[in-house]
Amino acid sequence: MVTVVLDIDGTLLLSVRQHQAALVRAYAHFPVPVVTGGWDRFRHHTDSGILDELFEAGVGRGVSPEELARLDSLLTEYFGEELARDPLEEVPGAARLIAELSESDSCTAVVATGGMAGVTAMKLAHLGPAAEKFPVVTASDHLSRVEIVAAAVGRAAHERAVSVGDGAWDAEAAAALGLPFVGIGPDPGRFQGTAVRVDPDLAVLGCADLVALAGGAS
Repeated sequence: MVTVVLDIDGTLLLSVRQHQAALVRAYAHFPVPVVTGGWDRFRHHTDSGILDELFEAGVGRGVSPEELARLDSLLTEYFGEELARDPLEEVPGAARLIAELSESDSCTAVVATGGMAGVTAMKLAHLGPAAEKFPVVTASDHLSRVEIVAAAVGRAAHERAVSVGDGAWDAEAAAALGLPFVGIGPDPGRFQGTAVRVDPDLAVLGCADLVALAGGAS
């Protein structure tokens, strides 16, 4: 059995725009430097990791569990408001791949996302009951994406795993953990040297492909 580690934003859902808009609004409630973008400059590309770094810069300490809980609540509220104006769409092929993963005897999915738990639950609900049954690790659990992905792989406890994501941070986390990485997005050059395969979306990616990329027999 092969574990397929799935990112959500930009990988399963076209949700980056709505998530970032809600995140900017949520961060504004804390005594930290104003953030409106430039997410790549942060040490950890996760909702909690970014706020932790902002607290270090603005307050001189890391973020507390209580502050992370408040972030989760605010982000969930604002994300819902953003969706009312700008509804979610799935990445082409996401529903098919989720269904295949949920029924497969050769591969199983875990979700590893840099989003907080509340917004993650909303996104998985949009993707449907099969996605909601996958084990999930979020930025509510860990600050760093490497820790999130490692914990997700540990939840499945299978010998082989492959990671699927749309960001350089997804590729970096996979590399740090020695996992083959599949890049999703319209720019193949973005993943040059880091991905074993790059697809524009999920339209043709299947379990047999993922098992082969993980070094197993389908």
